[in-house]
Amino acid sequence: MMELKKLDIVKKYEFQLDTLQPMQKLVAFRLSCSLLLIVYGFASIWWNNLPEAINVHFVFICSALVIQSIALLVSPPKKMHPQTVLFVNLLIDLAFITALLVINGGATNAFVSALIIPVVFAGVFLGIRRLAVIAMVAVACYSALLWFMDPHKMHHHDMQEHFLGMWINFIFTTTVVCIIVGTMATMIQRRERNLAVFREQQLTQENLLALGTASAQVAHQLATPVSTIQMLYEELSEEYPNDSIVTELAEPIAKCKKHIEGFRVQAQNLQTNKRGWVSVNELVNGIKQASQLSFPDQELRLVSKSLPIGRVLTDVSLLPAILNLIQNAANANQAYSKQLIELSIASKDDKLVISIRDFGRGFTEAQLQSLRLKSQPSTQGLGIAVLLSNATIERLGGSLTLSNSKDGGAIAVLSIRYQEHDATTNC
Repeated sequence: MMELKKLDIVKKYEFQLDTLQPMQKLVAFRLSCSLLLIVYGFASIWWNNLPEAINVHFVFICSALVIQSIALLVSPPKKMHPQTVLFVNLLIDLAFITALLVINGGATNAFVSALIIPVVFAGVFLGIRRLAVIAMVAVACYSALLWFMDPHKMHHHDMQEHFLGMWINFIFTTTVVCIIVGTMATMIQRRERNLAVFREQQLTQENLLALGTASAQVAHQLATPVSTIQMLYEELSEEYPNDSIVTELAEPIAKCKKHIEGFRVQAQNLQTNKRGWVSVNELVNGIKQASQLSFPDQELRLVSKSLPIGRVLTDVSLLPAILNLIQNAANANQAYSKQLIELSIASKDDKLVISIRDFGRGFTEAQLQSLRLKSQPSTQGLGIAVLLSNATIERLGGSLTLSNSKDGGAIAVLSIRYQEHDATTNC
């Protein structure tokens, strides 16, 4: 067991090394280079016995190590973007490399190409603009080393062409690194973003599939008991036609049968993907009627002065999705003893924008962050209304946005496909 634990710790440590942040990778690379320079310094002393020439190098390396320690211990300001922190550190690295080259022969040093290392880091971890700045600074540093080089080393014609060729080669290499590495990094980042969106959509679809399966099972299991209750109600109504308790059973039983039948019809229509264009006026009237029947204690007030003259793409699931949002608004109002829900309708380009506002407490920040992916705890239901509404609206080519009103309460804004002219053709 101890060996297994050790292996787990090693694997975890290797995983942490592979997933270090860009700044941590840069600091680790700096420390590695500093240690190599120290080894190089000791080797030079041992082989050449030139301690005087190495003293300056050790002072420089020790200064670099102090700065690395400060970078590890001191955290950057929270308001500063991580890429800005990395950008500033790469500029510092360019300054250190240039200074180290100055005391080691300048442009004649064989390791002058080390100036390209910050450019590579910038190409991998920074954006195009910051990469361009780092590349130009690196070229400027190399040019300065070449410009201020000892004139005696440029007397020979062949050496002059050699140094000029090295400078042109550095510019060419820097340009190639910027184009290739920068482009590849951008492609990888775009792919990662697309994968993140795909994973989010896949998770949502898996949740919806689980909910749909559970709903179908519940509807199937409830069909027989509801039919039995209907038969018992009919027998009781014949034996006790004037009993108030028996009479009150009629409405809830009828609602249960209606919902089960509606679920069956909706499932059939969804299987055939049957959609159609409905006028905005017809959709709004359907919302009003369904709201009055389902939430008689709430006032659904249309605040728009006029309705757009056009049609929207819909199917049998759109109206229940809108009613789910109205139900959430009604529940929020009841918690604060409010009875007003505001409904506004407007058209924007090829979208019909429907806003539903309640006067409850609104959404918390945590709810706004997680409502898209999972259901929320609810004391009056399963807490899946927003999830189902969002999935329905997205399937119809629309979108759902949740926010809080400045004057209190929450606002649900959904947009669906819209056409200016009114028609009833199916699609």
